[in-house]
Amino acid sequence: MKIVNIMGGLGNQMFQYAFAETLRIAFPHEDIYIDTHHYKYNGYKIHQGFEIYKVFSNAKIPVAGWSKVAKLSYYVPNFWLSRVVRKIFPMRKAEFRDRMHYKYYPEAYENNGDGYYDGYWQSAKYFMPYRDHILKVYQHGEPNEYNKQMIDMMNACSSVGIHVRRGDYKTSPQFYGICNQEYYNKAIQQMKTKVDNPTFFIFSDDVDYCRKNIAPIIGGTEIIYITENRGGNSYWDMLLMSHCKNLIIANSSFSWWGAFLNNNSGIIMSPTHWVNRNEEQETPMENWIKICTVRLVKFPELCYY
Repeated sequence: MKIVNIMGGLGNQMFQYAFAETLRIAFPHEDIYIDTHHYKYNGYKIHQGFEIYKVFSNAKIPVAGWSKVAKLSYYVPNFWLSRVVRKIFPMRKAEFRDRMHYKYYPEAYENNGDGYYDGYWQSAKYFMPYRDHILKVYQHGEPNEYNKQMIDMMNACSSVGIHVRRGDYKTSPQFYGICNQEYYNKAIQQMKTKVDNPTFFIFSDDVDYCRKNIAPIIGGTEIIYITENRGGNSYWDMLLMSHCKNLIIANSSFSWWGAFLNNNSGIIMSPTHWVNRNEEQETPMENWIKICTVRLVKFPELCYY
């Protein structure tokens, strides 16, 4: 039996769930489960909660009950308390953790016995060999009229999607400043040299910021703001990204999946690094164009490339 812990917003959930799918392929005779109990107890509210089953009807891995979880790991229904417990107490025999969330650990596939996998699994190397399978799992359903209209427009022009994440990224020392205006300026100017007559589709949780700061960089080229997918329908922004012919993504798991699910064989641009920490970061795909930006070191204990 193998269980993968699920935590975070939809993008993070998709990394963890897809990792569980790779375990199911690697260990065809094992029972594979996911652990979602943090979303059910003690007010662990993040973004829209656990969304995998709501968004993707092909996601079929069952949820482990508390007795299965307790057999392999510390069963602590409170998410924040469970983080403390896992820091204080030693790992149990069956536990495997990705000590650096953006690095590939091939040894994750070497354990033929029971395993509880606690981590984010955000290296592209986990998923490249299984991309076709994961694309089938993450097929989306029928769009509503607005999203169908957007998809038709993206198909009819030289569409370039731009994801600008603000919200919690404005203050997070881990993520702040990586995709700054310098990043978008470099990416947009490069994209203009590679794509004829582009139409830019902007995805953001702060459209006013984009009108003020991103639109001037784009200049006179046509811009369409994606504005209708909010609340429980916000996942459609990711699915729309997968229909753009080209993409400029943020250091966000949400837009990473929009790019990974994209089958257009177009240009995808991403930041060179994903997080403000001095550690191996293998999240961007090898065929993406990496845009490097430099900023002042505001947090001396962190490394900004």
